[in-house]
Amino acid sequence: MRKIIIVALVVFSLALAVGLITADNAQAAKCWYQCAGDGEYLYCCRSGPIVNCKIVFSAPISCP
Repeated sequence: MRKIIIVALVVFSLALAVGLITADNAQAAKCWYQCAGDGEYLYCCRSGPIVNCKIVFSAPISCP
């Protein structure tokens, strides 16, 4: 009986940890479109202090 309780607690704690990690990452990523200096469209996402930008060919914004 004690082994079953220990296994259940371990499985519950692992599931809770995975849930907290994935919920944290989903809320941390904030994304937006912006224009580069030469008229290219960029899709940027911030995750904590890191900002990653990719060049995209069509965006819902218009660059001058």
